[in-house]
Amino acid sequence: MAAAEVSARLGIEPTHSHEAGDTHGRQQVQWAQAVWSLSTKGDGRGHLSDHLERLLDRIEPKRAIIEQLALVATCDTVWA
Repeated sequence: MAAAEVSARLGIEPTHSHEAGDTHGRQQVQWAQAVWSLSTKGDGRGHLSDHLERLLDRIEPKRAIIEQLALVATCDTVWA
């Protein structure tokens, strides 16, 4: 699924995205798959609970849409 379609369905702009076939790096390697991600990294330091609350405030109202997306796309959670 295209990252742009995820944005359109959720009505949320990602903090990072790229499409399958987009190139990156000096070698202009193509990404094999699209990525759509949402992060609080730019919000600065703070307690984990504050970051989780900010993320949940944005995605919890979209729960039904996320559940539909999970049926047709890979949905991963990454903690970094």
